[in-house]
Amino acid sequence: MRFVIVTGMSGGGKATAIKILEDEGYYCVDNLPVRLIDKFMELVMMPASDISKVALGLDVRADKPFAYVEEVLTALRERGVPVRDPVHGCQR
Repeated sequence: MRFVIVTGMSGGGKATAIKILEDEGYYCVDNLPVRLIDKFMELVMMPASDISKVALGLDVRADKPFAYVEEVLTALRERGVPVRDPVHGCQR
């Protein structure tokens, strides 16, 4: 399972990044409320699911419990989803 979170403010390029990831075969969801990430991932990780790459776009202003993302990432690690440290800015 590959799981990518794209964050930023409106106009920061999230939609463009999501479109690129979608072109690369990722199942993409933009503006999913942070509190729904764990439930969404439960569904995606069901044995019958054929989704192997997921990208979520999160607006850092849109959801007050944005700090909850770290809790979600910890829970995903515990489920065996490899979670890497955040990458800031563009990587070339």
